Amino acid sequence: MNDSFRVVAGRAVVVAVLACGAVAGCAQQPEPIETLTVTESEYRAAFAEFVDCMDAEGFGVIINDDSGTVIDYAIPGEAVQSGAEETCYTPFMPIDAAWQVANEDTSETALLIRECLEGLGYESDGTSAGDWRIIQENGLESTCGTP
Repeated sequence: MNDSFRVVAGRAVVVAVLACGAVAGCAQQPEPIETLTVTESEYRAAFAEFVDCMDAEGFGVIINDDSGTVIDYAIPGEAVQSGAEETCYTPFMPIDAAWQVANEDTSETALLIRECLEGLGYESDGTSAGDWRIIQENGLESTCGTP
């Protein structure tokens, strides 16, 4: 991967992040991400708007894989430095975060972690939280990664 690109897919999403709370001047009361309901079509439409915004700002988005639950993409590092990423990602953030939180147990990352644990003989309960407990209790952070 070119060092001038920042990989952003699969980034950890903090449930405490508040929709609207990150947007300057937002008049609505912040709504916790875990209470937002986002459909796949809404997620993909919002992502398309993010891509359009980035294009308008002069930065292309590299889509590595859009066949999974969460779209795997990268943006040029210059887009972050210029502020374009913040401008374009801010409206997408609550939708992206809600989608990732709602699908954390079936994301590509979760499935890879689960496959790693099962390959080592551990039995997953099918949840990211349960897999993370197994990783922590058995010191497998460097073996199976972190969720």
